[in-house]
Amino acid sequence: VQQARAELRAIDARLAMCSIKAPFAGRVVARKARAYDTVRQGDELIEILDDSELYADLFVPSAWVPWLRQGAEFEIDIVETGKRYAAQVERIGARIDPVSRTVAVKGKLLSQSPELLAGMSGQATFSQAAQ
Repeated sequence: VQQARAELRAIDARLAMCSIKAPFAGRVVARKARAYDTVRQGDELIEILDDSELYADLFVPSAWVPWLRQGAEFEIDIVETGKRYAAQVERIGARIDPVSRTVAVKGKLLSQSPELLAGMSGQATFSQAAQ
């Protein structure tokens, strides 16, 4: 009985190492390994997307650099939903692309909308764009 209990504890210890916990709640984008696959330590098993906060990556004309500031609010019309969403400039790129004369901007959506998914596309509108 003691030997069987010891073997059971050893198996339980090995099973505990088989539990995989994600570092955050998110959505599964891709499964890289399947049941019964042999994987090595460090192999990617699953790709998880953290969609708790959605961001917009956009390019704006470099002529906007004098007035565009972090915290500036703008709206995004998303093609896939047909709706408009409020957003705010979180970061402005440090370099202007000399060919396209644009600068990269990262915006953060101001409210969570369950219908939005990462990778959707749209058009951003800034109220100061006329300046």
